[in-house]
Amino acid sequence: MIERQLGGGQVSRNKQLAGVLQFGDHHAYDGDRPWWTLRFVEPIARADRNQVAALLTGVDDADFELTWIGPRQCQLDPGDLAIADAAGWKRLYKQIDALLARIHDRFPLFAVMLQGGQFAGKGELDTLDDDALAAIKRMPLAKRKQPAAPRRKKRPTPPALRPISKLRAASRASVEGTVIALGKKQWRSRDGKSLVARDGVLQDASGSIDVMFWADDAKTVEVGMVIRIEDGWVDGTRAARTLSRGKTGTLVVVESAPPA
Repeated sequence: MIERQLGGGQVSRNKQLAGVLQFGDHHAYDGDRPWWTLRFVEPIARADRNQVAALLTGVDDADFELTWIGPRQCQLDPGDLAIADAAGWKRLYKQIDALLARIHDRFPLFAVMLQGGQFAGKGELDTLDDDALAAIKRMPLAKRKQPAAPRRKKRPTPPALRPISKLRAASRASVEGTVIALGKKQWRSRDGKSLVARDGVLQDASGSIDVMFWADDAKTVEVGMVIRIEDGWVDGTRAARTLSRGKTGTLVVVESAPPA
């Protein structure tokens, strides 16, 4: 149970309770009425104390009473325990370890003291208040490993709007113009998927370019609609260019098509 000595306390080897100081080892306790004092890292607001009490489950035969001694400390009493053999006590303390781990996961603990605990070999502690803990070499709460957040790929800033006449093949581009023509909707294959596609022509003051609309865009666009394609892709050659939204671009409807 014990990994190493630290002042008057000991550091739990339980991975879920890493960094929590322990005063007294309940697994070695031979009495019949254990109780614990819990010292939290941060003060527990009164509104949150019911949440601590709600975690007191999963321990057979225990009728817990939780008594708060200030905002950072409480006393945990399991009540009268009808345990008749060593196996029962062993099961109880295993369940207590799991209980403390649940509390620590939700409300980080700084220290746990069994009964009066032991203070630097000088007898029992009556409290784990700040004055008593000041005499102990304090150890910062071990950082609990959190699952690494998925790293988001930083999306490049879309290029500034350019006149259609200045677009170059095999490059990304952002343009704004009016849809002046649309072909029929048809099914085409892209990336191994069958998607609705529709070709058309986009025009601005500088000229026009063929456009290919895919999936929802093919169902949305109408002749006469003013759209902006941001971070789109210009495919083809210098003489025959085709603009599409591509995989990373966006299509924005600037003005709806005028009524027919």
